[in-house]
Amino acid sequence: MESSDHRNFFYGTFALLAVVTLLAGAIFYRVVYFSDNPVAGFWEIFLWQFVSWFPWVLIFAVFSLPKGKIVRQGIQRWNIPSHIVAAFTVAALNVLWFKWFSENFSPFLGVENTRYGVFQWFFIFWFFFNLFLYWGSAFYFGLVRGINERTFSSKIGKHLVVKTGKVSEVIKLSEVFWIEAQDYYSVLHLKDSRSWIKKTMRDLENNLDSESFVRVHRSTIININFLKQIEKGPTGKNFAIMKDGAKRSMSRQGWRSLKKILKTIQ
Repeated sequence: MESSDHRNFFYGTFALLAVVTLLAGAIFYRVVYFSDNPVAGFWEIFLWQFVSWFPWVLIFAVFSLPKGKIVRQGIQRWNIPSHIVAAFTVAALNVLWFKWFSENFSPFLGVENTRYGVFQWFFIFWFFFNLFLYWGSAFYFGLVRGINERTFSSKIGKHLVVKTGKVSEVIKLSEVFWIEAQDYYSVLHLKDSRSWIKKTMRDLENNLDSESFVRVHRSTIININFLKQIEKGPTGKNFAIMKDGAKRSMSRQGWRSLKKILKTIQ
């Protein structure tokens, strides 16, 4: 996995583990701790919950694999009705998995007021929580930004229109040396000027020509046509030296991405 993919997988799995821990704790203290006849320990409940939620770990893994970007880009083409159908399908499939696993391995099998090893109404809660997880994951991985990104992509072409007040400036992308993240804006650095655009670095990265523009750092995208040289610092850190004199730090992932492009064009 790439470093950003590692982070996505880690954050998604960590959030899921937090949910599992909270649920296991709530079930333990409500049903077991305050019961005169406890039937399961915390870790037994935790393991049951974790395996029940494990399909989401697999989903996060798929989106975080090196080829996960292809999957994400395919889903980004979906419209909102398609996402609604997908959300209900994913929720229903996870409920079926939960039902099968619980009726075979739940620590509460045979306990009063349970069915299939689950307390009353829990399947309904599970279904709606899966819907919530779907939409949360879809927004986190950028799966529902497809409509906006396609609109942006259709406008970006070889030129970019930057509106400042009542003035709209037409910028030729082939003349952009590098792009810098600055708060909620991105700054386009040209030979003799700079322009601000209210687009995130991720928006630009996903829509610029990947054969010319490379994101070498979370705050920097460079146009390799204006890359003068690569310099290694005393600590081993790599820097991109641009033809306008700018010296931009490169992350390890950014350096790997740049090397892939440079090998391609050699």
